Amino acid sequence: MGNGQGVEVRFTKNAREKFELLKRYGFALREEDVVNTVLNPERLERKGTLRFAMRSIDPKHALRVVYEER
Repeated sequence: MGNGQGVEVRFTKNAREKFELLKRYGFALREEDVVNTVLNPERLERKGTLRFAMRSIDPKHALRVVYEER
């Protein structure tokens, strides 16, 4: 998925399955939400080559995206 900022994002099979699981529980999450979290995190942690981007969704929920830059 291109986002117009020169960054290509590829979602794994696990990530796509997670979108469906969350939808079944009434929590619709869009790919754009994930990309926005990666590009504009409120908090970013690193462990080796992995990045953990976090962003609040509402007062009770946060989105945590685990990704690897290549």
